[in-house]
Amino acid sequence: MYFRALIAAIACLGFTSKASAEWLTATVDGQFVIIPRAEGPVAILGCGDDGRKAVMMSLDGGASLFNSDLNKTFTFRAKRARIFVEDEQLFSEKMMWIPAWQVAQTNDTAAFRTIYNAAIEGKDVRFKMSGVGDVQLTVPPVDDTFRELAACVSG
Repeated sequence: MYFRALIAAIACLGFTSKASAEWLTATVDGQFVIIPRAEGPVAILGCGDDGRKAVMMSLDGGASLFNSDLNKTFTFRAKRARIFVEDEQLFSEKMMWIPAWQVAQTNDTAAFRTIYNAAIEGKDVRFKMSGVGDVQLTVPPVDDTFRELAACVSG
């Protein structure tokens, strides 16, 4: 249920590419989500009123999510994923991989914290998963939208 709310929030944002990335935001059913407005692989962060956090890696800037029928059944696989910050591996656990949407998702707080802190520190982030490869993620600099997420995280 949390995953579908997160996807619905992302779908509400719409998809537009820009030369420089910025964070976009949406709130659906108490889930606060931020996603980079960018083409290519992006990190998406979500925070719920209940304190749950989620991170998603979308290989196509969320385009598959924006163009998906959210009521349609999807298949997923658990696959080992790694997150690197400045070439240092900081996360290695299984994540849910949804091939139809080109998205990996986890509610693991360590993954969320890794991406969140990298954004604050302005560091490069890479995501690696078998069958997906090693991809550089767009993680925009901190802006007012990101600060809204920070309020959710600390609240």
